[in-house]
Amino acid sequence: MNSNLLTENKNVLVVDIGGGTTDCSYIQMGPSWVGKDDRQQSLIAHTGQLVGGNDLDIYIAFRRFMHAFGMGTKRLSGLDIPVTQFWNPIAINDVQAQRKFYAHDNLKELRLLAKEALEPEKVNRLIALHQETLAMR
Repeated sequence: MNSNLLTENKNVLVVDIGGGTTDCSYIQMGPSWVGKDDRQQSLIAHTGQLVGGNDLDIYIAFRRFMHAFGMGTKRLSGLDIPVTQFWNPIAINDVQAQRKFYAHDNLKELRLLAKEALEPEKVNRLIALHQETLAMR
């Protein structure tokens, strides 16, 4: 048996998949942490950002689902559609983002983007999401 296994710290990913949320922690474990009450420095993934619970769900939804609503679609001019138009409806834990997305003025902006989009059918899905207040349903 390798004696280093008992003396070296290891980085460990802990995943807790629950009923609707997935919580993740990336921590350092090993002999140097035995008996310490303060483990703040051993939390590798926690650098002031939440990385579990509905934050992970929101991030996955953003990265995987929003392409169907036009994320990554270009305008006829070749410019990108602003990413905030796809982040705000997904960010269900951010009241200001939700307000911005569902504001009446934003509906006008979305309709303009659909007219300018290379893939207007996708942006029209985003408009339906706005009009029906669907968010992450």
